[in-house]
Amino acid sequence: MWKFFVANKAGTPVEINTDTGEDTGLVVATRPHKTFTSLTECFKNETYGEEMAQNGGYGTVDWIIHDGTDTTEADSGNCDGIGADTNKLKDSLKTFTTTVVDGMTVYNTTDGTYTWVTAVASDTELSLLDDIMDDGDDYIISPDWIFSEPVGTKWIENATDQFHNGTKSLKCDNPNVNDILQLLNVNGGDVTLAHCVAVSMWIRVEKDWKGGDSFSVYGHNAGAMIGNKVYLESYFSYDDYGIWHFINIPLIDMGLTVETLDAFRVENEAREGGKSPKFWVDEFEFRATGAAIDFTIEPDKGTWFHITTFQTTMVDALDTASINASMPTLSYDKLLGMEPTTGYLYKRYSGDEDTPITEQRITSLLDLLSSPNTLISNHICDGTNTLITVTIGHSQPLVLKSEDLDKLVISIEDDFSQLLFFRMCVQGYVEQRE
Repeated sequence: MWKFFVANKAGTPVEINTDTGEDTGLVVATRPHKTFTSLTECFKNETYGEEMAQNGGYGTVDWIIHDGTDTTEADSGNCDGIGADTNKLKDSLKTFTTTVVDGMTVYNTTDGTYTWVTAVASDTELSLLDDIMDDGDDYIISPDWIFSEPVGTKWIENATDQFHNGTKSLKCDNPNVNDILQLLNVNGGDVTLAHCVAVSMWIRVEKDWKGGDSFSVYGHNAGAMIGNKVYLESYFSYDDYGIWHFINIPLIDMGLTVETLDAFRVENEAREGGKSPKFWVDEFEFRATGAAIDFTIEPDKGTWFHITTFQTTMVDALDTASINASMPTLSYDKLLGMEPTTGYLYKRYSGDEDTPITEQRITSLLDLLSSPNTLISNHICDGTNTLITVTIGHSQPLVLKSEDLDKLVISIEDDFSQLLFFRMCVQGYVEQRE
């Protein structure tokens, strides 16, 4: 092997650049040698900076669209005893504590208005999101919109073989192209979306979802689509089989903000290969108020950021001290004392694309520690508060290239303000490319 092949004008030998990832060729004196700078960088948000202990969750009460089974009527009756009270439904003849739960739809059949239950105050009283009820008004309370199939027969309600919550889900079993699931609001009435900011669901794919398979979601009203279609495959890792994925679709993505609708539809738009995938959908819900908060890392213009280590630090009011213990007393299914529902989402983007090329949802220490080369590198407890640091090392650097618009995003989709401190950083080195 020739180590030195040519020399510059001063007679200094110039090495051939044989680094992997480079174009084959000779590096001449007009090109500067690579320069690297060590860098530790935290994920940042324009509003919150590096502090990730924020509430990125939605409101505590979600409006149930469908939870795997139809129950067209949970309760019904006639209001009495409201008087001057607002945002209430009262009925002295009822036992709401046994028939109603938060999130059920309330339909005033007297004037055709809708809202949902925010709290079951007692056997005879419900708290509502909107002030739609008066004494003498009739009502129907229902937990689910009505399942139907305008096209096809491949969707199954009340499926018990898989479910995320409860005992049932909606199953899609290798549908044909153009097959449609419809979830129709009780009695087909129009729902105003003024309080809603997103629609969410959990989805589990068993097999066969390929890159050319596509399922759209869209709103429907009076027999016609409203807003625009979005595509399920844009919101989760569809080829990560056998686990439940949380899908969060902002209504603004669907062109739905203050519009009214009477149904949601899921349609099989395209298929790759001989058959479409088999999957389940559960907990199809409206989300009220709140929004996810994104924290980002991206390379400066003209640079590549070679990331070798990820570090997550969190502190919580939790006593994990144990006398003579050889390890911290931590729960694998929590994040310190926090019990996330949706947690946070790690996403890697490349190019000017809306869909990440890699994503992972973290809802527990188990999720965080399941990555290779991961360890709890720090653990301290003063008898009141506990700090842990989780470090993930890469055997090969993860490279973010500025010209490819690469970036990493941590999307906070839960109430991480429950933690006293939460921050994520990466360490590596920056390569100057220009």
